[in-house]
Amino acid sequence: MNKQPFGAAAPARHHPLIVTLHWLIALLIVTEALIGMGILHFWPNTAIKVAPLKLHMILGISMLALMTIQVIARFLLPHPAPARTGSAFLDFIGKATHALLYVFTFLMGGTGILLAVQSHVLQLIFGGGTRFPMVFNLFTHAAVFVLFGLLCSFHVAGALFY
Repeated sequence: MNKQPFGAAAPARHHPLIVTLHWLIALLIVTEALIGMGILHFWPNTAIKVAPLKLHMILGISMLALMTIQVIARFLLPHPAPARTGSAFLDFIGKATHALLYVFTFLMGGTGILLAVQSHVLQLIFGGGTRFPMVFNLFTHAAVFVLFGLLCSFHVAGALFY
């Protein structure tokens, strides 16, 4: 949805707020992947995991908040016409990838919150305590992560192609 005043030309670039949010979210995604796959995946489910898990959850919730702001900003702020590749198929893939990136970003956060609730980690984060070792059923969060990673790869490849 490109909301320009009647007769106004589309801007040549995205609004600085949209660009800033994009790169902050990208940085959070990379950081979250490194924490999740590089630390949380390999460390035992004991007290040693609490600090990186808290950080992972705080960053994940921050990512959801920034993504919500970005979605709202995309509807309220003017933005340039969609980039064209010269191929209707590639243009469709680009639009579909962007839409799915929004969906999967929210799915990552949602499945992370669901995982925290199911594993009683929220009690730990908010000071209520929990038993160790913590038990996680990571399947859904991990499956969404794999698909999300593929979408991010398509996004980066598309940006490099364009």
